[in-house]
Amino acid sequence: MAGARGRFRRRAGQELSNQVKGGRHEQSFGQSRSDHGATSGIGRAAAKLFVERGAAVVLGGRRREEGEALAAELRARGGRAVFGATDVTKRADNEALVALALSSFGKLDVAYHNAGVEAVGPLVEFDDAAYDKVFDTNVRGVFSSLRAQIPALTKTRGSIILTSSTAGSRGFARPPSTRRASTPSKAS
Repeated sequence: MAGARGRFRRRAGQELSNQVKGGRHEQSFGQSRSDHGATSGIGRAAAKLFVERGAAVVLGGRRREEGEALAAELRARGGRAVFGATDVTKRADNEALVALALSSFGKLDVAYHNAGVEAVGPLVEFDDAAYDKVFDTNVRGVFSSLRAQIPALTKTRGSIILTSSTAGSRGFARPPSTRRASTPSKAS
């Protein structure tokens, strides 16, 4: 499982790199980018890529220790990075992250959304609390984040990048015991 997950992250990181290389995202130098879900996986890789390309990054995530460590690592490599503890389901946290971007770098050019949670198990065994957590993070979290970011992005004619999942666009043949109950949130 860890091998497959690692291959997926490398492939996703390469796809993100290709996306950043193309079109309007190619020139990151001088841009201020907000990265939700930056404390691990694809979000972490994206933050490193953005800094490599010269962007200043505002890292958001729930795991403070990992976020602060990543910001310090990026600064040690000569990058410009700050971290703000953020729960995307909380409007005040999203507004605070935008305020951090503006106070640290004066603007927000790109909002990159990668925060998400999943729940594995048969849908019929999925309880309401787990369902609420998945949809609050994967769906409402994007809405809440964008609501906070769009005013700043409008001023810079900025961009929004939303990470999606193939789980939301096609079904997967799996035994019922291993299906992800969070799959419906991926299509929202």
